Amino acid sequence: MSDLSPSLKNAHYSDGLRLPWIALGLMLSALLGLIVFGINYAEPWRQALAEAERVSIRSWFYGIGIALFPLTNLLRHMQLRLSQTMPLEGEKESTQIVITAKRRYLQTILVSMSMMETVGIFGFVLFMLGDPINSLWMFMGMAALGFYLYRPQCRDYLSVLEALHHQETC
Repeated sequence: MSDLSPSLKNAHYSDGLRLPWIALGLMLSALLGLIVFGINYAEPWRQALAEAERVSIRSWFYGIGIALFPLTNLLRHMQLRLSQTMPLEGEKESTQIVITAKRRYLQTILVSMSMMETVGIFGFVLFMLGDPINSLWMFMGMAALGFYLYRPQCRDYLSVLEALHHQETC
């Protein structure tokens, strides 16, 4: 990190992670909205599926939800590495490098958060199909854990920024 110019370091500290954190906040708000809607207003729309069908769907959703955690980790790692190694397009000036790093890192965060949002939606779907509220809470808890694990991190963003800066100087 020591080879970054002061303008690149300042770009990180000023707003490099602002958009990824806003995206995380919006996705968390969407999950909270599903919880509030499910608890307070969903009763007229809830379906009562047979227990055997719900158990089958619940088992599939748990399997997919659990599998999404290592898959998200793998995709996040691959996207970060691609963000660092993909060549820069066009001009290679400092402001373009910062914009490219922000865009690439935001894309990585959006993919990770979308996969975790899916886990929370599974709980809402199960609740709407007649499962007890515990299923809603379990899946929402899993999604919240995923949001915590794959949240925007300064070191990841700086690694992308640093790698792009290094491309410029080579």
